[in-house]
Amino acid sequence: MSRSTGTFNFAANFEVLTKAPLDARLVVDTKANLTSPEIWEDTNNNVWLFKGIVVSVVSDPSTSNNGLYFLTDETQYTDINYWLPIGVGVSVDASGTTWATFQINQDEQGVILRDSSGNLEILSFDNSTYSSIKAGHIEGSSLK
Repeated sequence: MSRSTGTFNFAANFEVLTKAPLDARLVVDTKANLTSPEIWEDTNNNVWLFKGIVVSVVSDPSTSNNGLYFLTDETQYTDINYWLPIGVGVSVDASGTTWATFQINQDEQGVILRDSSGNLEILSFDNSTYSSIKAGHIEGSSLK
């Protein structure tokens, strides 16, 4: 099965009148909340997480922990190693230059990341044999 189809057909949309997600599972305060059974268990001790849910951490005291996390195995939700951080971070350095960092996890199948202008290219294959970084006309490669 390529996807689970819904139970109900619904040919309309919602006008949400609250500053909260429609699905309360989508936002938690801290990274520690991701692995806390008290956050996820309902009154009957059932946990309704699923493989592939993306949850936003919004108020962690360590701001580097804030962001989106992808759950890879719902039976292991109490182990932080099954919550993969995803997304892009944008920063401004001391000179005022805006730059972005990307994190891509591709499980040893290789990653190619290019910007739209073609001025930056980062290649990594199988995490043990070859990596390459190209920025404009400057290129660096390494064999491990």
